[in-house]
Amino acid sequence: MKHIKKYENNNTLEVRDYVICKPKSVAGGQKNRDFYNNNIGKFAKYLYGGRDVVDDFKYCIEYADVTHENMKYNHDFDWELGVRMPCSRVERTEIIAFSKNKEDLEAYIESKNYNL
Repeated sequence: MKHIKKYENNNTLEVRDYVICKPKSVAGGQKNRDFYNNNIGKFAKYLYGGRDVVDDFKYCIEYADVTHENMKYNHDFDWELGVRMPCSRVERTEIIAFSKNKEDLEAYIESKNYNL
């Protein structure tokens, strides 16, 4: 039996931290919304400089489990220079949880799935 720790946010998000995102708008519909709710990404890169930044989307979050179905017909996931896996650009306010330990966020997702 897994022990679910209470989630604590210390507001020191750093590159390579694990994250859970909840984007305000999702072009891929419910399928991609479910993907965000049930998958953990990794903060890969902070986007800066004129051409790299679109609006306030400054955080590049890479996901290991993005399928072709998630990527087609929308721009929720794309490729970024220097990032090995498909990623999503998000604002800081769209990152709802983060941790250096992936297990903490797995427990967070489990707790949300069981309404704990």
